[in-house]
Amino acid sequence: MTSRCSQCGALTFSKEDPLDPTLPVATPWTIVRCQRLLKSNEPPDSAELAYMQPLVSKVAARLECIDDEMSRLRDRLEQLNTEQTELAEYHALHAPIVSPLRRMPPEVLMEIFLWTLPLGQDERDGYVSALKQSPWVLTQVSSRWRTISISTPSLWSRVSVDYSEGFGQPLRMVWTQVDRAGTRMLDVYFAGSAKRNHGAQVEMFQFLSLHSARWEVFEIENLTTNLVPHLAALRGRLPSLSNLCVTWDARIDDHQVGEHAFDCFQTAYRLVDVTLGDFLPVPLAAHQLTAYAVDCPWEMHHSVLKLASNLVEARVTVSSDDTDWPEASPDQVIDLPQLQRLYVSSQEVLRYLQAPILSEIGFIVAEDEELAGLDAFLVRCSCKPQQLLLEGLLDAEMTKKILEKHTFLNRILLVFTSRDIRNFDDNILASSIGAHLSMLARGIAPQLKDISLGTEARFGVDYPLFARMLRARRGPGSVLGAAAFVTIQGPSPDPLTLAELDALAKDGLSLVLQSRKDAERSINAWSYATRPMYR
Repeated sequence: MTSRCSQCGALTFSKEDPLDPTLPVATPWTIVRCQRLLKSNEPPDSAELAYMQPLVSKVAARLECIDDEMSRLRDRLEQLNTEQTELAEYHALHAPIVSPLRRMPPEVLMEIFLWTLPLGQDERDGYVSALKQSPWVLTQVSSRWRTISISTPSLWSRVSVDYSEGFGQPLRMVWTQVDRAGTRMLDVYFAGSAKRNHGAQVEMFQFLSLHSARWEVFEIENLTTNLVPHLAALRGRLPSLSNLCVTWDARIDDHQVGEHAFDCFQTAYRLVDVTLGDFLPVPLAAHQLTAYAVDCPWEMHHSVLKLASNLVEARVTVSSDDTDWPEASPDQVIDLPQLQRLYVSSQEVLRYLQAPILSEIGFIVAEDEELAGLDAFLVRCSCKPQQLLLEGLLDAEMTKKILEKHTFLNRILLVFTSRDIRNFDDNILASSIGAHLSMLARGIAPQLKDISLGTEARFGVDYPLFARMLRARRGPGSVLGAAAFVTIQGPSPDPLTLAELDALAKDGLSLVLQSRKDAERSINAWSYATRPMYR
């Protein structure tokens, strides 16, 4: 098994037969002696030396040839590496010239830029990250992008200032943003802090107030006593305000605020969407409201709701657990003829509402609570909502009875949570989730088109059972088209289960799996909340 080297003509040998056939043929005894010599320091005799010397010389010549070949290849590889580096630099430098993005029309780029704007909590991360987010980061890419972004007022109309975890954006930066927004309406988010620089917060709020006539959305979180007096100056200056969200520092009370501190919002004649947390008396033009999410005693809810006949969506949170509910006489029942979506913190609220065209309903289920209030409400209103949201320490048997009794329900949203932080128990939540999945896997309520589950449990989520439930309901004739499982704190599915769920999605099931912030946003949306509701 030999051949000649193409470079030097030396013989090359295979590993199986390294001997040169032109050499003297070794006798068996010579071969045995060579094997012994390999394992000792004995000198070879003349016959053995005559056999080994030519072979060693031939191998040495071949090694020298290989060294030369490797040196030549290393030189060639170095040349290729140098050429590759030079070409890569040239390509990186000149490829953008022929990039389709460079030739993209400005109006298309504007539309793309609008899709890069942060949403919700993502845009409330303070000054440092603001420079790294749209729209500010767009001005740092190229002169063309800078020109287009600066000349697109809609990119700058969301103004976010957050003092809750830092020092907020510099006034100059906000001034620039408002200026670039031109004459467009503004969405203003302002998060105050009782622990930060009060003077800077007041100065920023006063500056934003100069443009209050352009406020379309105004969301102020953690309103402090230092800012309250400056609300009065807004009276009669909110002609465009349509969406309002206010929460305040827990240390504020009535005697610090004053009787008419929030009267400014009563003159906002386009205000249709209101969210108020930890209630202080905010006068509202209730007759014009279409969306209402308020946390306050039932008496205050009643006084507003009885005038809000145009409501389409309502989140009614009763702030006191020991509310003394009055008798639900006919004159106490509130007619909401336009209401389509309703979430209440207690079934008791349903006794006082009439909503004939309701399509979505949800509420918190107290432990061991019967659902007679829901049944009575549905009978009285003669409504057949398609979507039901249940939240709390849910009982699978109770849920089963609801679904079997009200067959018009085709979307079910279940949020497994414990409102009692001191007695929070992941095992109880996980057990409740498992019981519901097992119940649904048996084909209960075959009319369900959408099954969504959410939980704040930190462990024990049975994703394999979730996958089995979906497979069981996706058989012939199934109407299930969408499902979701979102966990605020819990783990993600294991790889095997994830593959099963992916197969279901490829088979046509609209499937959502979310965790942490995305999950929290989804659960908030299910109950029509515009701000975080979970710890």
